[in-house]
Amino acid sequence: MRRLPAVLALVAVAAGCGSDPGLPDLSESIECRVPCETVTDWVSYADHVAYIDVTFERELPFEQLEGDPEGNGYVPREVTAETGDVLWTRDGAPALPAELTWGADGWAIEDGKRLPLVYGVRVEVGERYLAVLMQAPADDRTGPVWYPLAADALFTVDGDGVPEGTGPDTPARAALVGESPAAIAAELAATAADPVAARYFDLDPIARYEAVVRETEG
Repeated sequence: MRRLPAVLALVAVAAGCGSDPGLPDLSESIECRVPCETVTDWVSYADHVAYIDVTFERELPFEQLEGDPEGNGYVPREVTAETGDVLWTRDGAPALPAELTWGADGWAIEDGKRLPLVYGVRVEVGERYLAVLMQAPADDRTGPVWYPLAADALFTVDGDGVPEGTGPDTPARAALVGESPAAIAAELAATAADPVAARYFDLDPIARYEAVVRETEG
């Protein structure tokens, strides 16, 4: 889900526009692979909404940014999480595994400084989140993987599993922040999927969206 050139090109901008220079918020620079703004989008393209506990992170090899000074670049990160209670499942969705691993926001290296990047909601080891999850082809099309539907399709939660208001402000997030797990389950169950997307529930989310675009835009 990373868009490396966009992320790294904006590191200096984010740090120089009033943001915490140690934690640039680049959520506006990351595009969703499928529609991701509303609850209707979520139930049209996600497979499950479930609690996850992040248990492990792994740094990946440094990637030099082409055209930048030697040593400036990006350190990717993978995180692993155990899945917990499921609040919603799309009809016909693939089974949710007990453990997920995906590429998460890592660190930019800028003039020798290591800057944690925030695409939407940065996940940390030892923390619990409510996540909107989908199984879709990896960016390189090597096979299906599980990951959040969007960088901001996660919530930090309190001790009762109630989503907190940290993170970007979108209609979908606003609809669920502060709601109990039971209320969230009811909201998701009562929200109808986009009828065009629903006709392609046999396809993975990326192919489904491509089919929707072909049908609606000719």
